[in-house]
Amino acid sequence: MRITLAAQSLIPAQGYGGTQRQVEWLVTELVRLGHHVVLIAAPGSSHPMCEVRHAVSDAECRAAIPRDTQIVNLHAWKVEVPYPTLNTEHGHLPDYPRPQPNWNFLSARHAELHGRKTFVYNGFPVDAYRLTVTKNDHLFFMAAIARAGKGLNRAVDLAKKFDFILDIAGGSRWKLLGRSKTRRE
Repeated sequence: MRITLAAQSLIPAQGYGGTQRQVEWLVTELVRLGHHVVLIAAPGSSHPMCEVRHAVSDAECRAAIPRDTQIVNLHAWKVEVPYPTLNTEHGHLPDYPRPQPNWNFLSARHAELHGRKTFVYNGFPVDAYRLTVTKNDHLFFMAAIARAGKGLNRAVDLAKKFDFILDIAGGSRWKLLGRSKTRRE
């Protein structure tokens, strides 16, 4: 397929960049699967496996889409385009109108918050992470730890309940950990 992905942010991620990493990883996997991918992103963006076009406005985004594209996957860029479109919502914008039917959310709860039922979890390249050959008694939590809605409290509760060591990864705003009792523990 000829796929265009569009994200308003800088790709690859600089710093935290959860959405940017997801877009970068998705481009890589789509190309590995044999698709022709064009990425539209902020000026300065690059990706070694696809053509990258730069845009900052909705009009520039529309103009950057190749005429022979078969589908456009918009990542947190709210722009109407004259192509079959999948809108992937990475945030929570309950008041944003969604005239197009093809919206993807990242979890059951995320979809529910937007009045929808369908979702696809974010993926990540497991080959980029070191895994152990043997089982250990650790739980692994990976999310933006500074955001209460990501479930760190639940991970801590489960680790305590089942007597597991909890390894936490995600985010760079460690100073925010002091905001709640659970995060200080």
